[in-house]
Amino acid sequence: MITLTSFERFFTSLKYWLDTPKAYDRWPDFEASFDSKEYLFIELKGEKALLLNCGDCDGPSDIFHPICEKCIEFRTKFAEHETKSEPNMWRHLILARIYTKTDYMTDL
Repeated sequence: MITLTSFERFFTSLKYWLDTPKAYDRWPDFEASFDSKEYLFIELKGEKALLLNCGDCDGPSDIFHPICEKCIEFRTKFAEHETKSEPNMWRHLILARIYTKTDYMTDL
């Protein structure tokens, strides 16, 4: 049995309720969209982590999705090369969408 993430369950339900079972496989179609230089090394509980900003990518930010997996592989190699760090120097990988706070958000 394949375990689905909450997003995959959401999109599976969406296909069911829209009665479009062949619309896409497990995720809607998307292309990776990112800036290679938007990464950050951080420390969590004494362990190094690599944070990648998914930016305006419409993907699931899921390390198990094949498109995200290719993106992660490319970007981690880029970060290793740019910082001249040893491969896998971090123990955790964080995919995130980082937004800029704007005036309209201050009223929330």
